[in-house]
Amino acid sequence: MQVLVADDQPGIRMLLKIILEQMGFGVHEAKNGQEAVEKALNIRPGLIIMDMRMPYKSGDEAIAEIHSFLPQTDFIVMTAYTAPEVLERIDRKKVFEVVAKPFDVEEFKMILNKYLKEKFPWKYSFV
Repeated sequence: MQVLVADDQPGIRMLLKIILEQMGFGVHEAKNGQEAVEKALNIRPGLIIMDMRMPYKSGDEAIAEIHSFLPQTDFIVMTAYTAPEVLERIDRKKVFEVVAKPFDVEEFKMILNKYLKEKFPWKYSFV
């Protein structure tokens, strides 16, 4: 499965890429919301991991735009801002999970495993 990681912090993108590649995902990167929209249109990933606060286009704006032309794409949102007004902007119908930054790598892997088991129960069964 192809995954798009959209985050303006290179260190976060690199860490997520390592985690995802170790789990067998094909990984593409975007450094801002506008680039995420453009890459999603070309790549058509099954999963997008989206930071909420990015330049050019926020995560929630990018999610809405991507969802309009790729409604089957799933999202995991990452945010360092977990205030209620930020979390209220997240459309839970489009988002599988919200992960607070900084995140624990093992907990993030558990979220990915949960995602895979729910979406592809016949194929994935990680411990």
